[in-house]
Amino acid sequence: MNTVYILKPLFDPYNINATANILHIHRNTLLYRLSRFESETGLAPCRSVDDMIICRLLLQLVDQNSVLP
Repeated sequence: MNTVYILKPLFDPYNINATANILHIHRNTLLYRLSRFESETGLAPCRSVDDMIICRLLLQLVDQNSVLP
């Protein structure tokens, strides 16, 4: 599953349960995927405001790049 697909809704409500509902996955599945994201990137957007800001900026860059030809 695409990481952007998991992270993007996380920042809208910034709530694990709401994000799991938006993605139609179980809460524990979301937590597992977030822990894998943390182990692969070293970023923990649910535990660190700094990491959350970095992830949010990266998502904005991905959105901008996907629009460009």
